[in-house]
Amino acid sequence: VGVGGAALLETLSIAVPSALREEATALEEAGRTVLYVTVGDTVDALLVLSEAVRPGAESATAALREEGLDLQVITGDQSAAAEHVGRRLDMPVLSAMGPVDKIEAIQRLRDRGATVAMVGDGINDAAALAEADVGIAMGAGARISLEAADVALYNPDLRGIAWLRQLAARTGRIIRQNLAWTFGYNAIGLGLAVAGLLHPLAAVAVMTLSSAFVTWNALRIKQQPPLAGAGVALG
Repeated sequence: VGVGGAALLETLSIAVPSALREEATALEEAGRTVLYVTVGDTVDALLVLSEAVRPGAESATAALREEGLDLQVITGDQSAAAEHVGRRLDMPVLSAMGPVDKIEAIQRLRDRGATVAMVGDGINDAAALAEADVGIAMGAGARISLEAADVALYNPDLRGIAWLRQLAARTGRIIRQNLAWTFGYNAIGLGLAVAGLLHPLAAVAVMTLSSAFVTWNALRIKQQPPLAGAGVALG
């Protein structure tokens, strides 16, 4: 018994009965993904899958586009089913993509100078999640995708991606502020100490205040407004 797409039938050199082929074509044109069930050297049945767009996906992708990101769907689904999802999300689509195809697609984007973030939850996404500059796995997905990704979102709400990007920007900004303060303070303090204008006890007091400021500034990361229920784990 075999279950798979048209590529499986080509590998096994199995022809599809005309009635089943017509039915499969009609289902694919309606945006469904069709798998063939083979028994021996004949096709005995069809399995029909329907791609469901996550609730809130349209608003989540719209918010990311407003921030200037280029979005693309990369899927193993056949063309008709993938285009159905692409039209709903208003995004370009690459369909019938296996794990190696997804890696090559990411590499082509990187060759054009892009920084690539990949969002996925399936077994076939694991290699692409590892290849991307930032791999983001959905917590309800396959375990291997969670292990391959840099970040796991345990809430299925895709708004967590925009929230995560805002958190990363805030964190980077605060790190740069702390580095600037630290290097500036040490440069000035060293100059005053060399000139004999900074008493050692005063230096200790100012250093303590500097450390307190850096700690307080770092804690401002917690001011990021939370996304309700958006559990995030960094790997």
